[in-house]
Amino acid sequence: MFKNFGKVFRFTFKNMSGTKSYLTFTIVMSLILFLLPPVIMVLATVLGDKDKELESCMADIIYVADELEFEPENFRALKVSAPEGYKDIKYVMCDSVDDALSKVKEGEASFILHITKEEAFARADIIIPEGSVVPKSMAENYFEYIREDGQNMVLLISGLNQPTIMALTPGVVYRTYTQSGYEKGVSVDENKEANETIVRDKVMEVLGMLLPYLTIMILYFMVISYGNSVSQLMIMEKESKLMDTMLISLHPEAMVFGKLLATICSSLLQIFLWIASLIGGFAAGIAIMKQFFPSEDNTMLIFLGFIKELGLFEPVNIVLAVIFIAFSFTLYISLAAVGGSMASNREEAGSMNTLFVLPLLVAFLVVLNMGGLNAGEIAKPIMYIPFTAALIMPAKLCLGAVQFTDAIISLVIMIATTLAIIIAAGRVYKMMSLYKGNKPKVTDVFKILFQKS
Repeated sequence: MFKNFGKVFRFTFKNMSGTKSYLTFTIVMSLILFLLPPVIMVLATVLGDKDKELESCMADIIYVADELEFEPENFRALKVSAPEGYKDIKYVMCDSVDDALSKVKEGEASFILHITKEEAFARADIIIPEGSVVPKSMAENYFEYIREDGQNMVLLISGLNQPTIMALTPGVVYRTYTQSGYEKGVSVDENKEANETIVRDKVMEVLGMLLPYLTIMILYFMVISYGNSVSQLMIMEKESKLMDTMLISLHPEAMVFGKLLATICSSLLQIFLWIASLIGGFAAGIAIMKQFFPSEDNTMLIFLGFIKELGLFEPVNIVLAVIFIAFSFTLYISLAAVGGSMASNREEAGSMNTLFVLPLLVAFLVVLNMGGLNAGEIAKPIMYIPFTAALIMPAKLCLGAVQFTDAIISLVIMIATTLAIIIAAGRVYKMMSLYKGNKPKVTDVFKILFQKS
């Protein structure tokens, strides 16, 4: 059945992967993916949000026009916990704004703090006198100080003294226990094993939802990008009138399988080169961060460190996941071969994209409704149905959330289904190539598929 398919494979693979556009696109994307992680890591460290230091308000004296009649000592007590730039401020109590304005001296680094009651809130306004040398933008930093130290500010200006505040706000000691740890009197912080379990559960919960979506996106991108190419390859000989001659020395299944395998190999070669470049980029980024920014905390490095410590992404599971991705791609692409085999020209081949796009969307909806995209266990039916297993098994294998025997059984079913579709594509190709007369209906196609000749 598959005699001489190797010649078809070599010819098609050379024509697809040996073109200048293929090589240029593959190399350029590989370079981009290799450079992207280190560039992001470095930029995130250099330009990332740092803990912004509180800037000074540039005032040496603040005249307080207080309509709520707070005690002067309460404002002076603010200096005790105030940050740098606010410890040396002198607070002068005034009866009103006019009284404060009369006390301001020319060229003085000062402003007026006007405190009033507005409904259920205390309102604070800053008034910069004409003779003050404090810029507006710097004076507004005082509001940042109020926001950061707001609790102390409210308590102190409300009339409570420092000892009373300490009595009202005692320190709180807290600990977290698991049930077994509580019985033993060992908190989570003291129990390293329990702490690692909690962290692992949290990481697994995040990755359990993220990786399946990522797998679906990658597979969808691959199928959409290369599926149409397979459909177009199937009708080349039909349009060039070489098909009748070729079928004399070549079985239809061999022709279909050779072209399909060549397309799959050239496509996967690109994808795996890009994945390898991305992994290499992460490795290069980690090396650069450790070499040039050893003291900086990078979120990505911390996350990768967690992954390594928790023992996720075992090599065996990664290899099996890659095999799953390859055969998942082959499964959906073989449907494109069926569509191309049924078409008689390029326009019809383009309209046959539904044959591989629709099953992918239906499989996604089934997986979504059956909870396959959650962090929990996988339902057995979607694990063994090839079209749904293709979407979730690679991610679950990477996380070690699937039994090895279940993964092997699912893979065998997928391979058998893919071979059956390829054989069907070959029969459809022969039928549509030799069929004369009116275009057969879909029911006629299924009848002829199961005929011996």
